[in-house]
Amino acid sequence: MRIYLENLENRFATSVDLEEWNDRVAGEDYLLVVHPEDANRSVERSLPGWLKDERCKSVLYVKGVPFGGLGNRVAAEKVESLYPGRVHFLSFVIERATDLSAQQKERFEVFFKNVRDRDFIDWNVIDPLVPESLVALYLLATAAAATNDQSRDAAVRIMSQYGQWQQIEEAGLKEVRTFIRPDFPHSRLTLENASEVASIISGFFKFK
Repeated sequence: MRIYLENLENRFATSVDLEEWNDRVAGEDYLLVVHPEDANRSVERSLPGWLKDERCKSVLYVKGVPFGGLGNRVAAEKVESLYPGRVHFLSFVIERATDLSAQQKERFEVFFKNVRDRDFIDWNVIDPLVPESLVALYLLATAAAATNDQSRDAAVRIMSQYGQWQQIEEAGLKEVRTFIRPDFPHSRLTLENASEVASIISGFFKFK
């Protein structure tokens, strides 16, 4: 399967051949990776036309705003439900190839190779479901920020077991800095920043 870019200006540093949309070859299946100026407008005006082409197996939206420019998971899933399996809105932010973290670069490299070598697209390769470490961090931050003394005390006990909690905490905070907020300043979860941490994760994933 070929991979075409629309309005991306070669933002990905990868060993996989990525071609411009205007240079597409007729008669071959492809994935279209789009960097829209306005995601909502693109979904309304351009997406239906792209998907009319049977050779276009799917469209991947990437943007310097979460979820391909739509801003949150709820909005993204609403559109994805209209075109099952044929459109995906990248949850994390993409601006320029030079801004990609090592983890992001690796994900794109593996994802693009999988697309080129297979006849189906596995979105979990590039955009896995919420990592367990991030869920754990969110739940503990919520408990630590609670006004209920029992919840806060339980959170403090877990946080004090640093040897056991450290790996999960570090992994969760790494996910926050890599895929949600690169300028996130905290290196530890504390009672003082718990509310902020919970809010950042909740706002990004629209947890209910």
